[in-house]
Amino acid sequence: NKDIQLLYVNRHLVKNTPIHKTINNLYSQSGQGEGFPVFLLKVRCPTSLYDITLLPNKSKVEFWDWDPLLALATHTIQDLFKELSISGSGMCMNRASALPSTLPIQDTQGKREEE
Repeated sequence: NKDIQLLYVNRHLVKNTPIHKTINNLYSQSGQGEGFPVFLLKVRCPTSLYDITLLPNKSKVEFWDWDPLLALATHTIQDLFKELSISGSGMCMNRASALPSTLPIQDTQGKREEE
C-alpha cells in the first residue's frame, strides 16, 4: 500500500519522490510479491541540497542532484533483496539495524557532510 511508504527529509514527510518510484520499481522487478512495499526512510542532509515546496503540508521535495540519493537507495534495496533471497526468510524481517547508510554529499558551499 503506497500509504505506508514514508520518506522523511530532515524530519519533513515528503511524498511522490524519485526515491519512491525507484524503490517501487526495484520491488516490482524483484519478484518479492505484488503490490507495493512498505518502508520508512529517514534522510538527513544539509538543507542547501534541496528545496521543500511551499505547499501547506510541505510534502514535496526537490534535490538539486537526486543521483547520490537514488544510488544509495538502489544499492541498499538490492542488497536487502539479495539477502532475503539467500536467507529465504521473506519480506517480514526487521531490518532497522542493517539499513542505515551514510553517503558523503557535497553541499553548495563545497563542504562535505554526511547524510
